[in-house]
Amino acid sequence: MQALLITLAVLALLALLLLSSVNLTLRLDQDFTLYVRYLFIRIRLYPQKEKKEKEEGAGGRAKKEKGKKPNPFRRMAEEEGFLAAVGRICEIAKEMINRLNRLLRRVRISPFQLEIAAAGEDAAETALIYGGVCAAVYPVLGVLCSLSRVRRLEADLHPDFDGGKSRVRLFFTCRLRLAFALHFILGLAFDIAKWKADKPASQTVKEGVHK
Repeated sequence: MQALLITLAVLALLALLLLSSVNLTLRLDQDFTLYVRYLFIRIRLYPQKEKKEKEEGAGGRAKKEKGKKPNPFRRMAEEEGFLAAVGRICEIAKEMINRLNRLLRRVRISPFQLEIAAAGEDAAETALIYGGVCAAVYPVLGVLCSLSRVRRLEADLHPDFDGGKSRVRLFFTCRLRLAFALHFILGLAFDIAKWKADKPASQTVKEGVHK
């Protein structure tokens, strides 16, 4: 009985961890800050703490050049042929877009606050800048709202004819349950392993192109 209770407690804890959300918060005003939070853990992604830069000698630079990895597309083209490499890259990109599309539909954004004040040296330049800002920003907001679940959306785009400076203020928090994030990572890893195992098929395509 005690073992059953322990097992149920562990399963309940795992379910709680998987259903908890990973939060990504971005704030852009005078400064730019970006941090991620999961339960009681908060990690600042930007700005990072300043690290002392170590001077690299000639030996350090040579070691860095030696450990430099080759271009994966070039290596793939040399091994399988250019056409097969392009086809494989397009296949990977298509699958990643589909997975990202499904992932974004699980993302919850609340709040989303955006303020852009467009200003120029005179009224004509201000109007021109304001029109360009609207043409660039509103389509992006439309795509964001169609792909993700956005709540508490506040977008204030306006011209500033008082002779001030253009300014941007942005603040939003994205929430994604850990279970969905892990599902995306594992699915992507499975796809990559499948693409690597599918190398003989690409070799067949290469041989057909040479013929």
